[in-house]
Amino acid sequence: MQSTTTALLISHPSPLAWSLTPGSRAHRVLLGLGAAGPALFAAVYSIEGATRPGYSPLLQTISELSLGPAGWMQVTNFVVFGLLTLASALAWRLTLAPGRGARVIPALKVLMGLGLIISGVCVTDPSGTQVATLHGTLHSLAAYATLTATWCSMFVFAARFAVEPGWRLWSVFAVPSGLLVFIFLGLLGVAVAQHGDLGLFERLATLATLPLSVAMTLRLLAGDCRLARAS
Repeated sequence: MQSTTTALLISHPSPLAWSLTPGSRAHRVLLGLGAAGPALFAAVYSIEGATRPGYSPLLQTISELSLGPAGWMQVTNFVVFGLLTLASALAWRLTLAPGRGARVIPALKVLMGLGLIISGVCVTDPSGTQVATLHGTLHSLAAYATLTATWCSMFVFAARFAVEPGWRLWSVFAVPSGLLVFIFLGLLGVAVAQHGDLGLFERLATLATLPLSVAMTLRLLAGDCRLARAS
């Protein structure tokens, strides 16, 4: 009886036994969802920003779409993006191990995901608020942590690409992508102090790494989803 049960388990393995292995369908799905996350996020806030009465995409931050009766859509947008980013951390661990960034990049993805979820749950304060609320302060800290983890991850990717046969040219694109996020984040800080184009610089910061992320994911999905060089 025991041998029969064992044979059945071998011929019909539990999904948990095979679902998340290198190159598996689950690995590919999670990797793809990780790249789809920022694209979906940008699409939602762009549509919302263009259709929300009285809202200026150039002057107001993405987070201000979380305010008001329709704010639940942007709150959901933050949370969904965060969940997709958290899920992608598992895929990136399988993609990068062993080698540079195999632990750091998944950890940064977790930080980004948590930061996005906190940014959604802790709604921002309206522009011009003199005394920040606790939830507004947490929102700002989480947003900056997310963007900081984003540009840091690009430099880690660049370091990995530099030692990876067939991927070395990609480091040339990863470094500028990270620098652009860093620069736009700095300009956002200046805009906050001068009451300038907050929305413009925030949007540029969130979009700076999207082309590379999508291109990188598509190339991985076209192969075995792995960068397996030990270093």
